[in-house]
Amino acid sequence: MVTCPNCGARARAGAEWCPQCFRALEVDEEDPDPTFVPPDRFLGPAMPTEWSRWAKSETSFGPAGRIACTLLLVVVPVFLGMGYSPIFAWIWIFAVMPPLLASIWKRVPVRPEPPSQD
Repeated sequence: MVTCPNCGARARAGAEWCPQCFRALEVDEEDPDPTFVPPDRFLGPAMPTEWSRWAKSETSFGPAGRIACTLLLVVVPVFLGMGYSPIFAWIWIFAVMPPLLASIWKRVPVRPEPPSQD
């Protein structure tokens, strides 16, 4: 660990800048503190680079679920009285359906499948 001479903050061994006051540090080759854990270890796996509207992910149902939700947005209001009230129909078509469809069909990050061990 390196201590900043300006503010006293601790930084990783080999750091060029103080993480608190952003002053340049003098690089001394000290033994790193064994109790220090770099913050990137807590960040988890990297964000996937693949995005899809059709693949199933942790937050989506895949193509079958998305098609079913879209059909529910169109079919259920017909049974709930859209044919009886034109005002409800206009509100549903122009105010409710667009944001719901956009949230159903938005692209989601997809993690690639690990290769099978056959």
